[in-house]
Formats: sequence, C-alpha cells, structure tokens
Amino acid sequence: MTGYISLDYLAGFIDGEGYFTICKAGKQSKTFMFRLGINNTDLEIIQLIQKEYGGRIYEDKRAFRSGRRRCWMLIWSGNSAIEMSQLLKDKLIIKKQQAEIFSQIHINEIGKCHNIGYEENDFRKNSMTTIQNLNQRGRKEVN
Repeated sequence: MTGYISLDYLAGFIDGEGYFTICKAGKQSKTFMFRLGINNTDLEIIQLIQKEYGGRIYEDKRAFRSGRRRCWMLIWSGNSAIEMSQLLKDKLIIKKQQAEIFSQIHINEIGKCHNIGYEENDFRKNSMTTIQNLNQRGRKEVN
C-alpha cells in the first residue's frame, strides 16, 4: 500500500474505526486527557495515516491476549487530538459532534491541559460526560 491519505479518507476511517475520549488523569486530578484514536488490524494503513498526520502507534495487547488478531492503535493526545479534531470536524459524519466538542477545548499557552479556570473546567467535565454518552453503542440523542 502506498500513497497519500486524504482528510476525507481519514474522516471516513475515523467515523468507522475511531474514537474520541476525554478523561481525568485521576479521581481528584484537575488534569484532563484528550485522545483521538483509531484501532485496526492492518498495521500498514495505520502507518500510512501516521506518516501523513502524526500520532503514535501502539499494539493493542488486549486483542492479542484474548486470542483475536493483532490490533494496532494510532492515537493523537492532548494538543494533537484537538488540532486533528479541528481539521476533521467538517468532514466527519458519525463522530462530528465529538470533534466539535474537542474543537471548543482551550489549551493553555504551554500546551498543557491543566491549570485552567472554573469555567473551562466545568466545560471539560460536561464535555467528558457528553462524549461518553455519544460513544455508547446504539448512540443516544444528546442535546
């Protein structure tokens, strides 16, 4: 497999195989973690996407241990997850709402996801719940 991976192709791939997630670094932590990821058994396509758009590749050990085929994860975290969501939000269909939420998150000047004000903290908490609901199988309507 060789060639250029377009944003349209990537958006379709993420709509089908990807996820957006926001979580806290710990129960009492004020730090939020942002991730956009793709899981797939084809390492070659994962590598092509990474070459074009960055991110980090990991092997999903859970799939291997449970007797399934090897699976690879391409993950964008923090700033790169938010930047990718801004690039993709107008091209996504199924995960458009998640990308729009990510696009509204503010990162402080040094690129960290902590030391934020109360208003931004509340927005992130609400966004975390909304994204969790959107990520559930059999997607529910979220207002």
